[in-house]
Amino acid sequence: MSSHVITPGPYRATKLWNEVTRLFRAGMPLRKHRQNFRHYSSCFTASAAVDWLHQLLCSNSNFGPDVTRQQTVQLLKKFLKNHVIEDVKGRWGTEDLEDSNTLYRFPSTSPLKPIPCPAPASSSIKKRSSFRDKEGFFKFRSFKKHEKESLVNGEKQPLEEQETQRRELTVDDEQDIWRDITLTHLQRILGVASFYEVLDPRCVNPQNIIHNMTKVNKHGVVTLDDKNNDLPHWVLSAMKSLANWPKYDSAQPSYPGFERDVFKTVSDYFYSLPQPLLTYELYELFINVLDQSFCPSCTYPHHGKHTKKSV
Repeated sequence: MSSHVITPGPYRATKLWNEVTRLFRAGMPLRKHRQNFRHYSSCFTASAAVDWLHQLLCSNSNFGPDVTRQQTVQLLKKFLKNHVIEDVKGRWGTEDLEDSNTLYRFPSTSPLKPIPCPAPASSSIKKRSSFRDKEGFFKFRSFKKHEKESLVNGEKQPLEEQETQRRELTVDDEQDIWRDITLTHLQRILGVASFYEVLDPRCVNPQNIIHNMTKVNKHGVVTLDDKNNDLPHWVLSAMKSLANWPKYDSAQPSYPGFERDVFKTVSDYFYSLPQPLLTYELYELFINVLDQSFCPSCTYPHHGKHTKKSV
């Protein structure tokens, strides 16, 4: 396994981190394990990771044979906290890792840390790495909190970690941020290891997310740019009446079975539309989410391999 010596200089700590991460992801043996009557593929135990990583560090010229097993465990804890690894249920962000048979795996996202590029001497504006790097974005959000905790503990941050680079956000940056935050929250809520179990992330249109979050009226209803696509007023009134049933306006009829007649009127309207109220893309998404909710331990094939319109 190829490795190279990291010479002393700027950002050496980051370069060492990336080097070990790269070697660990490329060389750590993965296999199928059984735990709690379930099988997990492409994973490893914490003890196996300690064994393999300890041997790697001892034979690597950047670290040497003096590295202890306990130091290796501490490094793996940092890996878990920084999402270099995660447990087989997709959990990470803590240092809750011991030298045991607990199962872990590698996430699909790259854990490598970006190395800042110094700005030209003639420029007074520092550039920040692209917000398309989701890890960099969340690291940016937690920077001030980490800085405050370090000051309270009396720690002095290295110069390379104190430097922040800024640049103007582009429209693409903003859309990437909206999409990444939404997908991150959805993945945590659903508790899935990968979104491909329920949804192809490439089908998510961030423009729709931004519209649904920013163009909301005082009643909490999303407004449409083209009013011609809105529902007729009488349909909205009928749906509102059903939503508030049995509380109703005194001006409305109150005969027995009135609510069923209103429901039939609304359903007849949607049945008359040229296309279903629930699109085929969203139908598949909802079915996959329901499958995951009712049986989280089951594995369901993803049927959305063919190209579809963005959600």
